[in-house]
Amino acid sequence: MKKRSLKAGRIEAGYTQEELAYKIGIAKSTYNLKENGKRNFTEKEMIMISYILNKTMDELFLEKRLT
Repeated sequence: MKKRSLKAGRIEAGYTQEELAYKIGIAKSTYNLKENGKRNFTEKEMIMISYILNKTMDELFLEKRLT
């Protein structure tokens, strides 16, 4: 997961971890683990976050690698 883009998108949109966690229906502690790559977001959570932050799932969650 592309942690920096998700965190940057959340901050850019003006949300705290607690606020975004509430909007997607999970505990702040669970959100923190997921944003920091210790657990994975579900597909439903990724869709909800993308919608809330007005970003594509690729922008928030896919690791871009140079070949």
